[in-house]
Amino acid sequence: MMGRVGSLAAPFMREAANNVHISFPLALFGTLSLICCVLTLLLPETKDSQLADMLSQVEDRKRNGLLVHGMKAENEEEEEGN
Repeated sequence: MMGRVGSLAAPFMREAANNVHISFPLALFGTLSLICCVLTLLLPETKDSQLADMLSQVEDRKRNGLLVHGMKAENEEEEEGN
């Protein structure tokens, strides 16, 4: 999504460079990139977790409270115990 926003803003950055400051577009795009990188760290971890294939599986997990971070599905806990 940010790539699309960047391509929409690119033509206006030439005018911003002329009117505001020559390094304004670089600072703006760099700042937005860093913000996106930091926000990526807030995404939930999915390593070693079974992802849902269908919407009904997501609804079942939500109903059972299994979408909380760090919780594993019941069948995964049983497999680890064996």
